[in-house]
Amino acid sequence: MDVATQLQPAPSSPPSNTSQEPHLYQREQGDVFVAHTEDGGGYSDNFAPIDVDIPVDVDMEGANLVLAPEEEEVEQAEPLNWNIALHRTILLHSTEEARISTLQLLMTVTFVDPDHSRVYGNALTNILDVLAGIPNHPVRDFGQTAETVCKAFCSMATRLALSTKVSVFPH
Repeated sequence: MDVATQLQPAPSSPPSNTSQEPHLYQREQGDVFVAHTEDGGGYSDNFAPIDVDIPVDVDMEGANLVLAPEEEEVEQAEPLNWNIALHRTILLHSTEEARISTLQLLMTVTFVDPDHSRVYGNALTNILDVLAGIPNHPVRDFGQTAETVCKAFCSMATRLALSTKVSVFPH
């Protein structure tokens, strides 16, 4: 085969086949854009599109076809135990740049004023007492648990602000 024959562009349509041997471009292929009917009695291009993502039940009402979405079974999840969620949040909270949890960081604070130290220590003890009791009594009243923890954190924040350990106003 010479170079000129190799560089000719491919034909845009299959060449006509005048010889008796089968040609590469000719083959039998059914119409891929029609739907086969259920009874095998031929092809039909008259069908309703169905969203394949939504399973449906088919109900016949007279001559009309009605598509009804299937009822999905929903598994009932256990309700969230807020005491356990609070417990986990307090113990595991940390900032991105911190290498220790926020609770551990709060436990390392020291005060010069003995009054601040005593109030801060009592508040921290109240939080630790609540946290220690949650695993043994996970269904105790969450309102009481949350109130005790919130009051303790507010007391600690007040002592931190009064002792200038933290800035009350951003710089």
